[in-house]
Amino acid sequence: TKVDAGLDFNGTVVRPGLIPALIEVAAGPKFFGKPAPSEERKQELLNLQVQTLTKLGDWLEGKLYVGGQKLSLADF
Repeated sequence: TKVDAGLDFNGTVVRPGLIPALIEVAAGPKFFGKPAPSEERKQELLNLQVQTLTKLGDWLEGKLYVGGQKLSLADF
């Protein structure tokens, strides 16, 4: 279904593209005492986020909601 496709897209494209930066740049150093990533690594993570958000924007283009034209679980 469209909802399943939305959830799959989130799990296979969106999360892997956004979570590493959250963990390595923000949560790791601030909450868990991990060393901050190098500037080069930060740039890699930023580039990954830009690519991911571009894919997300392309995928959502023309859709009212993630699952189609009605609000669904995938929208949350």
